[in-house]
Amino acid sequence: MIKSVNFQGLTKMKIVEVNIEGNSLLAYVTFYDEDILSKLNEIDEGEYDFIDFSSTHEKSSTFLGRGFCEDGNLYLKVSVDGTKVFDRGLITLDETGCPAEDIQQLKEIYGEDEDYKNCLIAKSSDWLEADDHFFADADKYKYCSLETVQCYKSPYTIQIEAEDDFKLSDLSLVLVDVDSGYSHSITQNLYSATNLEKQVFGIKYKGEFFEFYGGEDQGGTNYVYWFEREDIDEQQGRIKAANAEIDTLAEEKKIALEAAYRELEAAGEEVEEGEKSTSETMREYVEKVSATMGDNKTWIHSEAIHERINEIDTW
Repeated sequence: MIKSVNFQGLTKMKIVEVNIEGNSLLAYVTFYDEDILSKLNEIDEGEYDFIDFSSTHEKSSTFLGRGFCEDGNLYLKVSVDGTKVFDRGLITLDETGCPAEDIQQLKEIYGEDEDYKNCLIAKSSDWLEADDHFFADADKYKYCSLETVQCYKSPYTIQIEAEDDFKLSDLSLVLVDVDSGYSHSITQNLYSATNLEKQVFGIKYKGEFFEFYGGEDQGGTNYVYWFEREDIDEQQGRIKAANAEIDTLAEEKKIALEAAYRELEAAGEEVEEGEKSTSETMREYVEKVSATMGDNKTWIHSEAIHERINEIDTW
């Protein structure tokens, strides 16, 4: 597919064509605000079809993985009036880290005689976080499905009518980072399921953003994950159950549980060793976990939905 962008009112123009092709995982995210488990319970064995079911109950959707992840076989080409000026993989420049070292690395890869600014670069100042860009309102929904598809090939092309003095450094790639959001967010659940890192999302020219929409891909095997957002009562119930279990655990298991809570709440304050009994220490961590989870924003993998689908899906 070719997306053409026209800058009106310019007398001398150049046609800039940007081609992208990759093969990283395709990922389709759908949100629902109905009781999905109840809807599944209404379906007889052999009558379930994910596409039909999803399209019937969908409230919002996002094409998250489009085949353009940095970890895949990603290639970018740029031509100006039919003349190729760039044909390489993804080049990133972390402006907040050590840009001098990054620039030196670019020169070592592409040669000292080549100015790195003549490359098509993804600057960190243009990177986006998936949690903010795609999923800012995710917590208003109750359920979420993620369909992943093995990708063989995913191409996309954008055409821009650029000014006559166009140079490659006028373009900047925009990446979107899936590894974002708080620890229990839907974004982190999606990241864990897909392992998608930074993806090429679009390109900037003269302050304008043009998106690589994808959708012209070739794919194979798919898999569907289901997630649900826990209510406060459900969260508190799990905390209460954990407290009750603490009272009956053997000492060895108490130590193991304490370690687990420390890992889960790594951002919390460390408890001085020896200041409290193991049970008291664990109770403090349980309370901290409860405090971080008690805001209706905790997403978990939905075992109940997967079990029900296994019962009715005879494919």
